[in-house]
Amino acid sequence: MIPTKSQLTALVAFLSLSRAHVKVESPVPYGVGLNTNPLLPDGSDFPCKQREDVYELVKNNVMAVGQPQTLSFQGQATHGGGSCQISLSPDKNPTKDSIWKVILSIEGGCPSKHPANVGEDPSGYGADKFQYSIPPQISPGDYTWAFTWFNKIGDREMYMNCAPITVIATSEKRFLTEATEVNNSSSISDLDDRNLRQRDGGMDSLPDMFMANVGNGCSTAASGTDLKFPDENLGRTVQRIDTGPLTPPVGNCVKKSSSQPKGIEDGPSAPPATPSTSTSAAVAPLTTSQSVTITVQPQPESQTAPPAVQPETPTSEVLPLPVASQPPVADQSPAPIPDIIGATTGSCPTPAKALVYPKHGSPADVLNLHTHSISPPHSNLVTLRTLAAPLNPADINQIQGTYPTAPPFTQDLGTAQPSAVPGNEACFEVLSAGSACKSVSKGDWVIPRRTGLGTWRTHLQIAEDKVMKIDKEGLNAEQVATISVNPVTAYRMLKDFTTLKEGDWFIQNGANSGVGRAAVQLGKRWGLKSICVVRKRDGAEGEALKKEMQELGATVGVNDEEIMEKGFGERVKEWTNGGREPLQLALNCVGGDAGMALAKNLDEGGTMVTYGAMSRSPLRVGAGMLIFKDLRFLGFWVSKWGDRFPDEKRKTIDEILGLIRDGKFRDVPMVEVPWSYETKKEELLDAVQGTLEGFRKGKGIFKFGDT
Repeated sequence: MIPTKSQLTALVAFLSLSRAHVKVESPVPYGVGLNTNPLLPDGSDFPCKQREDVYELVKNNVMAVGQPQTLSFQGQATHGGGSCQISLSPDKNPTKDSIWKVILSIEGGCPSKHPANVGEDPSGYGADKFQYSIPPQISPGDYTWAFTWFNKIGDREMYMNCAPITVIATSEKRFLTEATEVNNSSSISDLDDRNLRQRDGGMDSLPDMFMANVGNGCSTAASGTDLKFPDENLGRTVQRIDTGPLTPPVGNCVKKSSSQPKGIEDGPSAPPATPSTSTSAAVAPLTTSQSVTITVQPQPESQTAPPAVQPETPTSEVLPLPVASQPPVADQSPAPIPDIIGATTGSCPTPAKALVYPKHGSPADVLNLHTHSISPPHSNLVTLRTLAAPLNPADINQIQGTYPTAPPFTQDLGTAQPSAVPGNEACFEVLSAGSACKSVSKGDWVIPRRTGLGTWRTHLQIAEDKVMKIDKEGLNAEQVATISVNPVTAYRMLKDFTTLKEGDWFIQNGANSGVGRAAVQLGKRWGLKSICVVRKRDGAEGEALKKEMQELGATVGVNDEEIMEKGFGERVKEWTNGGREPLQLALNCVGGDAGMALAKNLDEGGTMVTYGAMSRSPLRVGAGMLIFKDLRFLGFWVSKWGDRFPDEKRKTIDEILGLIRDGKFRDVPMVEVPWSYETKKEELLDAVQGTLEGFRKGKGIFKFGDT
């Protein structure tokens, strides 16, 4: 018989379900040779898919007690979801005799709520992400972490991936009290806490990991339903996702353990588990902005049924909820462990937040405030706390996608999609350093050695050679944070493009910008005269700005309408002693007609250096300027210059910082934007929007407080 097209289609779909799977991506599992296959039906490769490289260390994962962690996957064959567990073993190289204790059970919708496969790419993504935490019953130390999964559709199988973890204590109380936010739209129909009546205790108080479909006499029900874990294996933290009916396993599935939690009996005589009266048995569907906290009353050993809840002595536990990987939701990131991580003091992790964007666009549309954590540094890594970080126009252009470079888009911070952190300048304080670090130590101040680091965040960890130590004596964080772009740009443009002698002139637009103010001050110090053009302000405000520029060192201050007037060239000739004092350099950050208005006033052989294009209009250079006046039109990009000449960049920074210490260089006016751990995303985005709109009283700068 020749199969029909529909039969072939069904066969292909079945084969795709049965031959491709998913594997854990975070935490990083053992063994470079890990594949996506389930455990063998006879259980001969239990635990952890025994093979030659089964316990080969790829990366050790550090997890703090009570701190939110992220479970994520690679692969798209999710078999319609299913039920899964996260368990721990105290053995670093577990065997068939090792003990496994459950810290999280997920019934339904694991690893995805999709009714079939989310795709066909074994290296792709699309499975959901889940949040969990290490419970207080787990003591600090080394463990083997395990993810076990019983698929909904396809052959009756058990999947198991293992990872090395180090559990550390945490001194951050907020990790123990914050509720994890929901980041998916599926309905959580029943948050069951029936087995949450064990007394707090050590690891032995947790239930044993459930096993089935591995030749142990227990199997999951027929394809098409989600597994309902036996009460004895359920654990004290449960996520239940409404993806259909739950069906218990069949066979001899519950075996009493020497470490069976007290208060739970073995076999059919066990008393029925009763939900705590401190939380309802069913919870209404949650929106993406809601979170759930359940309150658990431990059961005394002497009773065989749960006692009445005593409201004055409850133990609160946060119930983590699954986080969908698509699409990213603004300001909903709970706090996964990233790949680049470090610690504040000792072995405690550092809670951190960062503004991130998964794609280019308007900052208001694409920026999210993402929470993650940073674990202890090692080798040549340093953990940094951000003290101050400015908001530059180039930072906004990078977010918009109109800048020639951009920070990398990665999932290093545990974001749902590859994302980038904006920001190019900052002053950081070193919180801790790895054992191989030589040039910096705790308490030092550093700045990025190159741009593109991504500085709009509270903390980060980076290799020692990616930052530059600054002598902080006599300086504040704002001065250090703003040193490497604007002042350096002004310094190099005045020095590198033409030879200016004392008494020579230069002309610039955007004169009240950070670069403009620096150029005025440096030029004055070197005996140069300047014509400084600013945008027109009406009335007293405009006159006050001109006066301010002259106080900084400008010889002449005018607005951008005056320079366009007929006869402005005659005024320039008058200022320059009848044209006998050379005007050989123009500094342009506006572009368009405003830029060309500068060039028209240059002497023969003069140079205009363009370092910005705020008007987004092209320069229309007349042939006469090139042929008859022999003008040169050049560009300057301080980021590229600094990468090519790092030693010169260092010398320039040190010289300008020396002027600041001596009181010979004034800061640019700044508008501080406070950023603490409690600061909301909206407050930060308002500051970013202010950079877009301009006309504010000074440069916006994030000033970090208690983060």
